Amino acid sequence: MRNNKAMRQWLAVALTGAVLAGPVAFAGDKLALPVVINTTTRKAAGALSSARNSADTQQFIGCGIVALPTSLTLQCVARNAAGVQVYCDSSAPNHLQVAMALHGDDYLSFEWDPANQCTNITVLKYSIYEPKAP
Repeated sequence: MRNNKAMRQWLAVALTGAVLAGPVAFAGDKLALPVVINTTTRKAAGALSSARNSADTQQFIGCGIVALPTSLTLQCVARNAAGVQVYCDSSAPNHLQVAMALHGDDYLSFEWDPANQCTNITVLKYSIYEPKAP
């Protein structure tokens, strides 16, 4: 029993040291990630909040889901500050699941094939993304 208690105490000290010596934290940092579109690689990305907060009147990014009687389909759309707009469609269950997790301050990236079918959808949720301004 005594060895068990000593081991738990040693483990607690070791874990505390690892946490304190871990990577540098950027508490309170806010990162603006405007909408970026690359039509050559067919990729669009940006934080929803950064698009909303942008000074221009062009940027937006997001995904919408439509429920039909027997299926679900989604469309992701992005427009950058220059007014270039792209989209992709999908009914893939994994894409739908990821798109349903998207919220207002998240980072979204999506890729598409030549037929505008989504090939990849990524949603990232980190506190470093700037919040939406009113």
